[in-house]
Amino acid sequence: MPRFGCALPDGVHGVIFQSFRDYLVAEHGRAVVHTVFDGEPEYLLSEAYPDAALIRLIGAAAAASGRDVDEIVYGLGVYTAETTFSRLYPAFFDQTPTPRAFLLTVEEHIHELIRATIPRAGPPRLAIAPLGRTASGSATRRRGGSVCCCAG
Repeated sequence: MPRFGCALPDGVHGVIFQSFRDYLVAEHGRAVVHTVFDGEPEYLLSEAYPDAALIRLIGAAAAASGRDVDEIVYGLGVYTAETTFSRLYPAFFDQTPTPRAFLLTVEEHIHELIRATIPRAGPPRLAIAPLGRTASGSATRRRGGSVCCCAG
């Protein structure tokens, strides 16, 4: 399972927060969602939020669900790719045979679209490459200069 621990200074697109909420409902139940999001603002799809907010919510989800942070991050990644992105971008998924293949093109297709339509969202600039036949890896560079590498 990939290691989580890269705090980045720029905004996370609101769709990730919504996907996180949906993931928690699907995998951990409404009680966990209530505990994690109690007192939080409404995260809008049209806005961007600090990375620290998502990191804080992930920590709260781990505590509320009895899972470790890495399990929550991994589960969120799988859910977001297989469920959220496939619903939001069906045409892109139709052009790729697997979620992995889709992720290999996410920078070109999705992040450029987000940058053009929601400038404050500031999605990371990903350099994604295949790692063998079943995995992919990425190096992420945010506007603040932070780099985070992961494999999955």
